[in-house]
Amino acid sequence: SEITLDKENNGYIPGFIDGMYGVMPGNTVEYEVTFPVDYGVENLNGQTVVFKVKVDYILGDYVTPELTDEFVTKSLSETGCKNVSEFMLYFKGYVNDKRREELKEQVTEELLKMLTEGAERISLPEKSVESRYWYVRQMYENYANTYDMEYAEFLEENVGKTDADIRKEAEDFIFEDLIIYSVIKAEGLELTESEYKAGLDEYAEVNKTTAAAFEEYYGKAVVWDALQYRKMIDFVFQNADVEEIIQKDSAQDTEPAETEE
Repeated sequence: SEITLDKENNGYIPGFIDGMYGVMPGNTVEYEVTFPVDYGVENLNGQTVVFKVKVDYILGDYVTPELTDEFVTKSLSETGCKNVSEFMLYFKGYVNDKRREELKEQVTEELLKMLTEGAERISLPEKSVESRYWYVRQMYENYANTYDMEYAEFLEENVGKTDADIRKEAEDFIFEDLIIYSVIKAEGLELTESEYKAGLDEYAEVNKTTAAAFEEYYGKAVVWDALQYRKMIDFVFQNADVEEIIQKDSAQDTEPAETEE
């Protein structure tokens, strides 16, 4: 088995870690260690046994490396950068990309909030509500069974909800889904088969599997809905003016902090 040892506080019997002193990473060593007479295991008390140990690596004190051209080319080669200047440009782009993703989540939340608050509540398809409700309920029931708990007990203690909350959330989910579908229809954003195939291939690549295996596991309907939703959000995000926000945030991050004299 693999273990990580601290020579000062390793928790093992005396002499166990001593046998590894001087052994370089990649080498295997065998040595005898005698268990204490009061070890607590009858067949090991006072017994001398042989340990066979392979040292994989040695951990030292953590030292923050200096950002130099050599460090960039050797330790950050996956970025494709050849010097510090190139890496700083790369890193700035990385930070901006992360910020765009955060903004996309914010835009999504605000969009759904605006749509649902401004829409008239209509009669919901009960079959769809029931399907969503039982999907979530069965998920929590499985969790409850894992912890040998009742469904209601698990909800209250681990989720902070009741069964009525789960049903209300199912209704909200279907209501939100209907609104999203209305936006898709109004803007002509229906997903095409070619877009579905491209998205499926992307999901499969990210999850290191095949498109057929990914589709079989999740089901075409689930994958289709996810890609359709993403297409709508991308449409909204592309039409939102986020570059100014990103530039403003970047400027704030680089501005020196004010100090009191």
